[in-house]
Amino acid sequence: MVIVTQGATDTEFGAAARVYWTLKSSGFTELSILNGGAQAWANAGLPVSTEAVEPQPTELSISWDDTWTADTEEVTAVVEGTGDAVLVDSRPEDFFLGKKAHGAAEKPGTLPGAVNYPYTRFFQSGATAIGQVTDATELRDALGLSGEEEVVSFCNTGHWAATNWFALSELAQLEDVKLYPGSMVEYSKTGGEMANAPGLIRNLLNQFMGSNG
Repeated sequence: MVIVTQGATDTEFGAAARVYWTLKSSGFTELSILNGGAQAWANAGLPVSTEAVEPQPTELSISWDDTWTADTEEVTAVVEGTGDAVLVDSRPEDFFLGKKAHGAAEKPGTLPGAVNYPYTRFFQSGATAIGQVTDATELRDALGLSGEEEVVSFCNTGHWAATNWFALSELAQLEDVKLYPGSMVEYSKTGGEMANAPGLIRNLLNQFMGSNG
């Protein structure tokens, strides 16, 4: 099964990676992503069809495998010190620093102790196809991994984080990499501890200045 997006932005790769993660967790094994999407395919001069395809119904028996999933309870345990994992904030730095927040988040900020590794590091400037990830040791060093720690990738709603999950788990083949699908939108509504959360006045100023998108 090949997952295809239009390939107009690097964020679209995250959407494909989220679908890939969902299908893998649902038991599908023969999975891949068309890197760069349909646009990269067309740019390569490969054939394109405009014929409509009628989907054929099939019967599936699906059971969810949570090997690659971190939920809010698990993340909260890590924040409170009763769980053990490296938390990786996949968002651009302004979100990590609390200067921006998703519109559905309760407030800006990040998870305490999180490492900021923006998903954009896996793309060359302006590119919509993810780059080759060949140096797992370099990635481990960048994330501060010293052993076989569990890694939890998060963002706002789990799409940018899916890019990091895919790069770390599927390309670099690091063990125990999980995606937190609810990410900061879900966690921020729990009342749990947050880091880099601005005070009320600063938060209002950020919103007024348009940095809260």
